[in-house]
Amino acid sequence: MKIKAIIVDDESHARSFLKKLCNRYYEDKIEIVDECNSVAAALVSIKKNAPNLVFLDIQMPDENGFELLTHFESIPFEVIFTTAHKEYAI
Repeated sequence: MKIKAIIVDDESHARSFLKKLCNRYYEDKIEIVDECNSVAAALVSIKKNAPNLVFLDIQMPDENGFELLTHFESIPFEVIFTTAHKEYAI
């Protein structure tokens, strides 16, 4: 069974690159079911697609990735944070 995932990032090139990586190296394990450019779009997609995994950008214009998680009493998916900003990187 494949992991259903969505990618949430405001930058289209970042979404595209991550999708290409998943398709190239994990095609038999991960299915990207949607790509979202905002928290609002992600909320709709999560409700519609019930993903197992969300690749979540931290820094976005309207709401950041952390704010997406506040919309859930219990988070029904795993999260991998993605960012191009070194202040968020470990």
